[in-house]
Amino acid sequence: MAGEDDAGDQCTAGINFETARKRRDILLDYRTILAQIYRPAAYYERVRTVARLLDRPTLDRSASTDAALPSFFAIPRRDLALLWRLVWRIVLRQPAALWPFCRVFFQCVRQNPGAIDYVGILAAFFLHLRPFSRFVIAAVDRQIAEIDSGRWQPPLAAAAEPDDAITSPRIRAA
Repeated sequence: MAGEDDAGDQCTAGINFETARKRRDILLDYRTILAQIYRPAAYYERVRTVARLLDRPTLDRSASTDAALPSFFAIPRRDLALLWRLVWRIVLRQPAALWPFCRVFFQCVRQNPGAIDYVGILAAFFLHLRPFSRFVIAAVDRQIAEIDSGRWQPPLAAAAEPDDAITSPRIRAA
């Protein structure tokens, strides 16, 4: 069962079993990985790879009677407002991510404009993932501090709960 600090979140609840390696070492490795993969440059390098590798087929619109949407840098004009809101949020909330985003964005516009929507989606994800990774890192740091201070106690083994199918009376169909 999750404690008050855990709030039921598997990312911050810690390790709930005995480990062969030292618990502190495992938590430190977890912290290091989170800190590395959610650095803006590292994250947007992965976005760049996705944008480069994404192979979106060109749809045959020859039978369509709809007029082509006006676009700017392969972005439909209707999406420019969304792009502006995304960039503005990056500037306000994560300014260190602006230049990595811009580099990936303009490279994608030049080399694979069909993938530009996905660059925007992944950038929007990062607006949540980066702060959440910092929250998780802070929780892991607290767990490491508890181990270092000697306050950490190993989890208690919970008794297995009986299987409902075994303990419930069976209902027979008439």
